[in-house]
Parts: sequence; structure tokens; C-alpha cells
Amino acid sequence: MKILVFSDSHGRTMRMIECIEEEMPDMLFHLGDMVDDTVDLRSVFPEIPLVNVCGNNDWGSDAPVQETVDVQGTRFFLTHGHRHRVRTTTERLADAARDAGCQVALYGHTHESLLEEYPDLTVANPGSISMPYGELPSYLRITVEQGKKPKLELIHIEQEETHWFRRRLNRKKYHN
Repeated sequence: MKILVFSDSHGRTMRMIECIEEEMPDMLFHLGDMVDDTVDLRSVFPEIPLVNVCGNNDWGSDAPVQETVDVQGTRFFLTHGHRHRVRTTTERLADAARDAGCQVALYGHTHESLLEEYPDLTVANPGSISMPYGELPSYLRITVEQGKKPKLELIHIEQEETHWFRRRLNRKKYHN
């Protein structure tokens, strides 16, 4: 099963739609900022299950702050991260994920991609698909197979301006 993970889209859904069309995943996770973008994704891809949480800019949203999801024997902890203070450390996030019995903790908020491996837990941030800090726009691809450790890949999107209103996207893979 292939899962794409996005965060911090901030109202810019086109790049997510292009990635989904190219990858054709089985499931989507959105880690907040902007939860309203998931409405667009659900309307374009109604057949793809989508799990989302709210972020610090999702005022008034009824989406949960965190969520746990079981996919083929792997338990995922999803949160935006602002309530776990991930800008300074991921330790609180990792502890919350462990307490929830999860093997993978996913968060956003920092607009910077990250992939950390611990003996009992993988912590990952897909970065920002629309407004990255100091890096290319990015998302996370997760491949899950029953009984196997999930494979996480950070995908950074290289942007080459071909005209003032068009971009050609090339994908550059970073594996764990």
C-alpha cells in the first residue's frame, strides 16, 4: 500500500494534485495548515481515503489535533506538531507516539523535511509542499506491507521555470 503525506499546503492545492495524479497512492495523510485544502483533495480524488489533522493555522476546524491510523499492521501517529513543540525537539512527539502504541510518528509545522530512525519508532516530517523553509517543496511517500517495516521516502520537488506561468516538476528521491 502506498501512502502520500503532505503538510503545510497553505491553500496551494495544485502541487498536491499533481503529485497524487503522478503517484496514484492508495491513501493520503494531510498534517494540517490548511485543513480546507483536504476538501479540494477529497473532491478531486473521492476514491482515495484521506486522513487529516488540524494545524496551528486551522482556526475553527473540527478536525482532530492528532490521530492514530492502522495500516496493514503498522500504527501511525499523525499530528501537526505545534502542540508537541517540534520546533525545538521531537522527543515529546516521539513519547506521545510510543504511548499511543505507534511505530511511525508524522508531523508538520516546521516546513522542513526530516526523517529520524529510532530502534522502536520512525519520526518523519514531509516538509512543506508549498512554502518550504530553506529547501525544495516536499512530501513523504510511505510503502506499507503487512509484516514488514514501512519504507519512508522524502520526495523533494525540483522546480524549473519554463515560462512565467508554467513549471516543469521533476522529483528527486531521498530514501531512509
